[in-house]
Amino acid sequence: MNIVIKEILLQTLDRIATENELTSEQYASNIVNSFLESQYRASIVDKIKIEPIENLKILKEEELKNIVIKKIIKEK
Repeated sequence: MNIVIKEILLQTLDRIATENELTSEQYASNIVNSFLESQYRASIVDKIKIEPIENLKILKEEELKNIVIKKIIKEK
């Protein structure tokens, strides 16, 4: 996979990567992975929100309880 980064941003990428004791490739990879993980989590949460509770049997009871509690807290 190739990622195109604007020339003007390469110095910033190199500086931040060095500050974090990583190569530019490692740092960019970490950013992409973090972004994709967040997107994946958000898509799962969106699916859970619209599913009837009966379809969520695969979730452990405790995990389901935490999801409901978090939703109630956000609504307040």
